[in-house]
Amino acid sequence: MSVNRWMIYDWMKYRYMKTGVKPTRDEVLNQFQGADFEEIAEGIAEFNQSTRRNLGKEAERMRSRSEQVERFEIWYQGEKIGEA
Repeated sequence: MSVNRWMIYDWMKYRYMKTGVKPTRDEVLNQFQGADFEEIAEGIAEFNQSTRRNLGKEAERMRSRSEQVERFEIWYQGEKIGEA
């Protein structure tokens, strides 16, 4: 069976989900020795694009959560000492 970009993408995604660390280019090349370099490059590009898109979604979720947090003042013995 020949290796295609989606096999590489899936391996990278699985590895990332399992370890929490993005695989390096050298690790991918080591894992898929003998595979067509163009397929490897496309698989890596798909994975990088996917992780950027997902990180963007996560940042947007975090922003919307922070906007929902209620602000309040902190007072001590009749004097305002801060905000949270």
